[in-house]
Amino acid sequence: MIVRNKTAIKASGLLIALSVALSGCSTADVKNLVSDGNAMSTTQIKSASTNPQNVKLFYAGNKNPKYYTVVGRVSAENYNIVGIEHAQSSVAEELKKQAASIGANGVINITQGLAQTTGDAILLR
Repeated sequence: MIVRNKTAIKASGLLIALSVALSGCSTADVKNLVSDGNAMSTTQIKSASTNPQNVKLFYAGNKNPKYYTVVGRVSAENYNIVGIEHAQSSVAEELKKQAASIGANGVINITQGLAQTTGDAILLR
């Protein structure tokens, strides 16, 4: 009887230790899955990150700037991980943040899809 209890205690301890050890991995992986947006540079031009507050958004109704260079593609998720829609202001802020991360100071051709809002990151001249 005592041997069986010791075996059960060892098995429980091993299970708890494995759970704790693996939980560190899962939180890091989940953070990558819960991203609010993405930025991809499409040029060889290397630019330092800019301030997101200085990034201008040009929606479909707005006239695009006359002189610019496309430097990348940005996106922002329209919904969070549980399916609740983000406010449009949050989506706009995420587009600015992503554009700034690749050195852009504007976003044109903003299109809202089912899951994401996307646009072209630009350098205004």
